[in-house]
Amino acid sequence: MHFVVDATSVGTTMAAVGLHGLTLEDAYLLVLAYDLLAFAPQFAIGLVTDRLRAPRPVLQAGLVLTALGAGLLPFGPVVAMVLVGLGNALFHVGASVFALSVAPHRAAPAGVFVAPGALGLGLGMWLGNRGAFEPWPFVAALGVCLGVATVVQSPELPYAAAGTGTAPHTGSGPTPHVGPTEPTHAAAWLVFSLLCLSIAVRAFVGMGGAYACPKGSLVALGLPLAAFGGKALGGWLADRLGWVETGVGALVVSAPLIAFGGAHTEVVLAGLFFFQMTMPVTLAAAVRVTPARPGFAFGLTCLALVSGSIPSFLDETRTLYGPPLFLGLVLASAAALYAALRLLGGRVPVRQRAGATRASVTQSA
Repeated sequence: MHFVVDATSVGTTMAAVGLHGLTLEDAYLLVLAYDLLAFAPQFAIGLVTDRLRAPRPVLQAGLVLTALGAGLLPFGPVVAMVLVGLGNALFHVGASVFALSVAPHRAAPAGVFVAPGALGLGLGMWLGNRGAFEPWPFVAALGVCLGVATVVQSPELPYAAAGTGTAPHTGSGPTPHVGPTEPTHAAAWLVFSLLCLSIAVRAFVGMGGAYACPKGSLVALGLPLAAFGGKALGGWLADRLGWVETGVGALVVSAPLIAFGGAHTEVVLAGLFFFQMTMPVTLAAAVRVTPARPGFAFGLTCLALVSGSIPSFLDETRTLYGPPLFLGLVLASAAALYAALRLLGGRVPVRQRAGATRASVTQSA
């Protein structure tokens, strides 16, 4: 669903530029407005979703609005963009509550949920920029998604734990050891601030890290693939190696590759692959801060994401691009993430790590 929604909304927005003959300035404003609509409202949508405890209707509304926006593409760029932008925002919040409630003390589900969106974004941009985006196959796919979203069984949602400070254990095995108790109100906002700083930096570097690479099919294909692979693998590794080790370690590894990769596309893409591995960790950590309000936590991370992305649209900011800027930003992101996870106690369950070690020893034997 994430793949289909992102491909549809981005494809609709990019296709509107050519289909309606927008000027460069109007195209810039349309894309910027889409980014704001798709990400900024998720904070408020998350608050309402958690308050109503109704992620399924929010998810369904997002699918419907996205389909309507794509269907109305031939009739006007602004209406189509507004509908797919709001639809995208609604879908992300509703679907995230489902995904993040599957195993609330693990990072892997966050990675599985977010990774396909990178591929959808890449496909939507590729089709839209080439004038090859046809709305109706995507509208049909969204109809199938709506049917699945209506009948799929919900995981145990965390709202029953509201006010308890802990999320219910939904797995079939033993209750995982999650480290220290949930932070106090003041500590929670400090953790949120550090996580949002790390996310905002990731958004900015993700937008501008390949600035020196030759523009071509390798970059157009490589960026979404690097994001997909990093996000999908990052959560899985974090649950086995530790959130601090994986999240902070991946950022440290990525820093010189992104900063000094220059025009070497393969080197920069490798750096962005490691860089994106932190995404499931930051998202899962945000949910750990307020386990009974996953929509709020997800929406807050998206607000940080768009806040970090906006400066990359400015010509004044691009004049600062260079190794010192990107090296400093990635290392600052690593420091912020390390501090947040230390405050949160955000390591993987001890038993899971021990179990993974035993399985490795058995395979070696």
